[in-house]
Amino acid sequence: MGGVLFEAQDGIAWIRLNRPERLNAYGREMRGELRDVWERFRGDHDLRVAILTGEGRAFCVGRDIKEQAQYTGDFDAYTASFLGANRTAVTVLTPCEKPVVSAVNGFALGLGFFLMCLGDIRVASETAEFGVPELPTGVLGPWYLTASELLPRAVASELILMGDRISAHRAFELGLINRVVPHTELMAAALSYAQRLAAFPQEHLHATLRLMRRAHVQASDELWLDADEEIRALYRRQDTADAAAAFLNKQR
Repeated sequence: MGGVLFEAQDGIAWIRLNRPERLNAYGREMRGELRDVWERFRGDHDLRVAILTGEGRAFCVGRDIKEQAQYTGDFDAYTASFLGANRTAVTVLTPCEKPVVSAVNGFALGLGFFLMCLGDIRVASETAEFGVPELPTGVLGPWYLTASELLPRAVASELILMGDRISAHRAFELGLINRVVPHTELMAAALSYAQRLAAFPQEHLHATLRLMRRAHVQASDELWLDADEEIRALYRRQDTADAAAAFLNKQR
């Protein structure tokens, strides 16, 4: 059983992150698998909508810190897997005209927060939690740019600088989530949105999404390149490795 599950039914692609024993921590293997299933979704004209969710207690808790710790001393090799030209391995869900529904079943943290935000429609279980805990775990992640864009500055600063989490209901109040539902109703709610989207005239839907995304204010290429340089420098620091090790020790 792979780290990403794919199922197609009635024009809807179900994409499930599947490392429940690691709370769907996002490592290099999962990146490759997600890229492959995403290309499958994009290339299949019979598939109209994707639902992205996670197996187990988490949507995605972010980067795999255990994997990160194994790259001690080889920081360039590690950062090369998700910076620069290879960033599509992380932002794999971005370039698509088809709509995505994020069904947030649990923790959506760091990179998981970023993946959740790539959904055009976002539904969350009432038990879900959201956060960008990069600073407490010793690294700068480019996902903070997404939080800065989508949230009021004071709220984004608190999430990014303090690493605190917010509840699903707070995320709804802030406009990050379209609906909060009881956990047992999450998949039905996500499917309801997907079925409505799948029933629309598809060329009209695709054109609308193209125009919406062009109007959407996003970080410039120059800012992404600056972020790359900052991240590379931070990964080379000893206190980055120390923070990752301290986090792993707390989990044991």
